[in-house]
Amino acid sequence: MSTYKCATLGEAHKRVHDDVAGHPAIAGHEFAGDIVKVGKNHQDRFKPGMKFTIQPALNYKGTMWSPGYSYEFFGGDTTYCIIPAEVMELGCLLEYKGKAYYEASLAEPMSCSIGAFNAAYHTQMGVYTHEMGIKKDGKLAIMAGAGPMGLGALTYALHRDVRPSMIVVTDINQDRLDRAAHLFPPEDAKADGIELHFVNTAKMADPVAELRELSGGTGYDDVLCYAPVSAVVTQSSGILGRDGCLNFFAGPTDKLFSATMNFYDVHYNSTHVMGTTGGNTADMIESLELTAAKRINPAVMVTHIGGLDAAAETTLNLPKIPGGKKLIYTHLEMPLIALTDLRAQGEAKNDQRYLALADIVEANKGLWCPEAEEYLLANFIKLRRNAIVSLINERGSVSFGDLKESFPQVSEMTLRTDLKALDKAGSIVRIHGGAKSVGTVQSVISKDDFLNKRSILNIDEKQIIAQKAIQLLQPEETIFLDSGSTATMMAAAIPDEPRLIYTSGLTCAIELANLAQPRICLPGGVLNRYSHSVCGVSAIRELERIHFKQAFIGVTSFSYDTGFTCSIDEEARLKQLAIEHAQEVILLMDSSKLQKHSTFTFAHLDNVDIIVSDGKLPQDFLTCCQQHNVRVI
Repeated sequence: MSTYKCATLGEAHKRVHDDVAGHPAIAGHEFAGDIVKVGKNHQDRFKPGMKFTIQPALNYKGTMWSPGYSYEFFGGDTTYCIIPAEVMELGCLLEYKGKAYYEASLAEPMSCSIGAFNAAYHTQMGVYTHEMGIKKDGKLAIMAGAGPMGLGALTYALHRDVRPSMIVVTDINQDRLDRAAHLFPPEDAKADGIELHFVNTAKMADPVAELRELSGGTGYDDVLCYAPVSAVVTQSSGILGRDGCLNFFAGPTDKLFSATMNFYDVHYNSTHVMGTTGGNTADMIESLELTAAKRINPAVMVTHIGGLDAAAETTLNLPKIPGGKKLIYTHLEMPLIALTDLRAQGEAKNDQRYLALADIVEANKGLWCPEAEEYLLANFIKLRRNAIVSLINERGSVSFGDLKESFPQVSEMTLRTDLKALDKAGSIVRIHGGAKSVGTVQSVISKDDFLNKRSILNIDEKQIIAQKAIQLLQPEETIFLDSGSTATMMAAAIPDEPRLIYTSGLTCAIELANLAQPRICLPGGVLNRYSHSVCGVSAIRELERIHFKQAFIGVTSFSYDTGFTCSIDEEARLKQLAIEHAQEVILLMDSSKLQKHSTFTFAHLDNVDIIVSDGKLPQDFLTCCQQHNVRVI
């Protein structure tokens, strides 16, 4: 309900900026995911592929800023987001080593209840010290506690280190109480030394009197109030025993909310009231550790699942949707659906995926579980990826723009992830700017189209090299740009600035033709139909009279014995000449070229100033480069 309050209150919410209309915030403060990229300042602590969750209660420099409320580019209801520096500075980006994403995302609401338990306090007669935490072996009441947050508190109360001897869970909805008793059988609690009761206060003539009688007449040491309802608050106050601690946990939307409390007991019985909103980082870590150890099960809070396309409507209609927490899987398109409706959905649509999910959930006491999440991610993503493969096979090849147009609800980064996964599986072949069907690529390769064959290999690595290489460019200078697939990617990335560019690559020249300011020159020579380049005597004579500020040279292979090599003698001579006539020699080489041999040597490490690579070069090669004063970037 926190996000609902944010959506309805807008800038009136304490965590929402005054300019939210001009700079909308991404909703969603309880979330988890995979780290995709890591900035250079945090690479010692975080790695790509690491599961993470967020402690949203940042309290950064005294502000109430929080993901899901306050940040334009940081929140859970999106496929990708940018985590601001203060999150890492405050230690609020947390690794999760458990199995399922939903477990990590539910660590935040679990931490709220954990914080309520830890923030409770008790006193002794005549001693002015506070003993923190709920009373050990005491009596605990969770009022209006059969909802999602109450059940989260219950799973924690039953399995934390310091436990009460009695727990009473109240509600006015018998169905919710029955579900709670199904999930937490009182006989199981009794076996652990805890007396557990589920009580419908709507059926009581005098709830306060009957609840006190259930406690043995003493009242309760700790009371957690999970509903912003005046009557429930009053009942919570009335059942406190001596030195009883009441935590008003449920945050109201009404800023003037009030309720009647017994201040006679405050004075003579030392009862006290407090409130907590959110947990701290230590509470989050405790939640993650207990979940990973399977001591608590946050899935008791979950009643619905859905995709990102269901997030907005779900948020705005939360009060009208019964049940508990709604899990949103942000890489999926999927309507919001109750776990209890999975089987009916599968039968109505004749969709075996929903039926399989229903089987998994029903076998787990009706609860979401890691096995259900694993099946969901594998099979619902598969449907979209199959559609992508069908489109590519139908057209033979598609540009990335074509894919975005065909799948408008899917983010660019998700589409790129899909292409990468499909390429790895051999279902399609990624190329620069899009993808081709496997059949099309095989046809191309069968014609010995050497450049096309190379262009579909190591695409990500070549893109990394191209982006690094253009950072070395200087405006208004003369450069030589070699031929080849890596050089072509660099050509496509060169900014539109004044400079003189000589290139032996026809594909490079085509990419450079899109620029207005550089002057582009191709030396004359013999056409190599396979590499789409020019070489030979005429080209060499043309370059003999040119001196370059920088020469960017592609590499076919490298070994310690032969140096840098290529397979065509005339191309080797052209590369060698460009190197001799350049003030700075820069080689473009991904890690796959190491310890491979081609026929003709064009350079050794002594001839090179800089190697631009993909960041995957082995340490022995890096050491060798350092010994020869070659900078590697």
